[in-house]
Amino acid sequence: QGLLKVVPNYPGARKLLAMSYQALNQPDDAIREMVLEARANPQNYQFAIELAELYMVNNKFVEATKELDAITNLPIEKTITDERSPSGFKKEPTGLKSYRIRGLLLLSKCYRQLNRFEPADGAIQSALALDPENQDLKLERGFVYNSLGRHMEAAKDFNEFLSKNPNSPEAPAVKEILRTTIIEE
Repeated sequence: QGLLKVVPNYPGARKLLAMSYQALNQPDDAIREMVLEARANPQNYQFAIELAELYMVNNKFVEATKELDAITNLPIEKTITDERSPSGFKKEPTGLKSYRIRGLLLLSKCYRQLNRFEPADGAIQSALALDPENQDLKLERGFVYNSLGRHMEAAKDFNEFLSKNPNSPEAPAVKEILRTTIIEE
């Protein structure tokens, strides 16, 4: 609270306070402060993603999906004038692609937690269309496929993930899914 008295409009001050509340096991206060931070800085998409992650950590997946909806629709290109182009225009990256991909990944995870596997599949497929080589996205797609009962497709993604990330923190859980669910099929 002292930080807010010294620099009340400093971007990130409420985020730090939210982190403190979360560490003190006061999730409602943490969420309140992070909501204020995200609303005070609407162009800082990192704050919106962190708010969604805070909702997820506190098992508020519906609220997280609402936050993520705006991020997943961010434009990744904009049209600008270009005298050298035959059409007079060209596409230019907006710099928002990474936020959109992260938002889609988190949205897929939220939908899985809500047992909404078809929307989870749609979100992760959209993310993979933007970044087809991203291993975190392929891992999530494996989880989605497994939830949908598409075990052979899940096994392909899981095995690729394990071959490229054998020491990942997720590796033991992925190996267990492969051992129990997929092999039994």
